[in-house]
Amino acid sequence: MECQEPGAIRDEELIAYLSGEQVRPAVVRHLARCSACAALVNGYQFLDAKLQQKLYRWNCPPSLLLGEYQMGLLDSTQEAALREHLRICARCTQEAAALTALIANDPLFAVHQPLPEAQKVGVQLSHILHDLQEGTRRILATLLPQPANGGYALRQASVQTSEWPRRYQAGAIQISLQLERETGGRQTLVGLITRKDAALGALQGIPVALLSDETEALYTQRIDDLGNVIFPELPPALYTLEVHFPDGTIVVEQIPLNG
Repeated sequence: MECQEPGAIRDEELIAYLSGEQVRPAVVRHLARCSACAALVNGYQFLDAKLQQKLYRWNCPPSLLLGEYQMGLLDSTQEAALREHLRICARCTQEAAALTALIANDPLFAVHQPLPEAQKVGVQLSHILHDLQEGTRRILATLLPQPANGGYALRQASVQTSEWPRRYQAGAIQISLQLERETGGRQTLVGLITRKDAALGALQGIPVALLSDETEALYTQRIDDLGNVIFPELPPALYTLEVHFPDGTIVVEQIPLNG
């Protein structure tokens, strides 16, 4: 296939048109009637898309590093290098701005400020960054007062403390947590997660994550057909529980497993 009007437009004008730059009206008219040049532009567009896919963020810092930069956790050398990168990279600048807005509005960060050591925020921050990139809402569950009769629908624990069971609510979702201490100092966290006015097994298969910045540990389970989720053999630490629904993540903070 050959151009209908050879020499009517130059190759650099085709590239300028592809890049969205201002070109002569004659270029637009020519591309509208010349199938050969239109096919050439389509080929350029395909190649450009493939290159962007291959080279996307090849020289950009990881999202976790951007988050640590926004929270002031980098040393002066890292901070200067990242600031210079943000000066020339529009994508990272947009991601940093979105992260700034998330930090300003998410109560999850308000509870943890001021943050102690940089290495303590890695697991927590990576989950928040993941939700940001996926456009997922994060909803902080509220700790409810202890019931007067101490009633509880979970397995009988070997030993209980005055802090347990713990009950939380976020909208229509209710979360009950119980700590079981077994022989040998092992601890098991048992959760019952239900939705108001829904059947007991309605949440079966929903993923649940238990994480701790103190131990840099991450445990994952899924809600079973009775609404239970069980995390066995946990070391003492302060934990965060995340229930990952399709329309948002419910966060239960500061779950103390003191050993």
